[in-house]
Amino acid sequence: MSLERVMKMADCVRLKTLKGLLEILNPLQSVDFLAAISTIQIQMRKKNELLPNLIS
Repeated sequence: MSLERVMKMADCVRLKTLKGLLEILNPLQSVDFLAAISTIQIQMRKKNELLPNLIS
């Protein structure tokens, strides 16, 4: 199995999980959840940008 196929399968699992979760949550909870996930992703990217500077 190729890496590309594994990545596509992982994306499908993530999307299916997200859709299932959003079906369970009410609209306000969905907005809060998506905002929190977006914030976490932004913070992780910022930390990853700083990491090489801390190591060298």
